[in-house]
Amino acid sequence: MKKKIIGLQNVEHAWQGIKLAFKYERNFKIEVICAVVVILILFFLKGSMQDFLVILAVIFTILITELINTSIERLVDMIQPNEHPHAKIVKDMSAGFVLLAVIFSVFIGVVIFYPLIVSKFL
Repeated sequence: MKKKIIGLQNVEHAWQGIKLAFKYERNFKIEVICAVVVILILFFLKGSMQDFLVILAVIFTILITELINTSIERLVDMIQPNEHPHAKIVKDMSAGFVLLAVIFSVFIGVVIFYPLIVSKFL
């Protein structure tokens, strides 16, 4: 039997979680696709290294909050399979994580992309 290094096994579990989110969570899949499109547009507009780092930070913030939200929602469903007002509050609040991250990303996107678009096309 092959021995696994403990740290690598943890990374395998984490990677499996990301793959499952991409496979089963529509919003996560949409966010990953949008992230790829945003990065390609930034390449096309010849964004700076600083622009790329900020955009990557924003993208990872959205993906992280989506994973947190999904985990909380699944846990609530497991603990309280029937509709319950407290379960709804927890789910709505965790969805708020993602909404705030998306609002933040739109703001940052405008700040970064507006000057690049203006300089490229106007």
